[in-house]
Amino acid sequence: MLGLGYGDFYSRKIPVPINNSGDIVFSQREFSPSFVTHLDANFFASPFGNDKLNNLKIGTGASLMYVYDNIGNERADHRITFGVNAIIENEISIQQKYLLGLKAMLQPYLNGDINISLMIKFGKKG
Repeated sequence: MLGLGYGDFYSRKIPVPINNSGDIVFSQREFSPSFVTHLDANFFASPFGNDKLNNLKIGTGASLMYVYDNIGNERADHRITFGVNAIIENEISIQQKYLLGLKAMLQPYLNGDINISLMIKFGKKG
């Protein structure tokens, strides 16, 4: 994930997550395999500031999602769609070297798809 910080109140990130799932059941039909990826461009604000120990961020942005699903060996679904992001994220400093974070994200897309994510983040400060 690429990220840039701007002082104590603003940051932006461009994540590129990739999901390659196995067999799933959807509407009584078996899809196998399925590949989903999306490109997000997000802007975050820290309404209470970043005190370097706890950083609550609220964000929004745009998302471009690519989906490829199969039914058996036949191509069933291949689509690209545009959507928006609503994000709330909290990062906590552990000692002075590490970060632990929790991120919740809602991504409604123009074609009716909705992605809901809950992520736990762990990292080392640079």
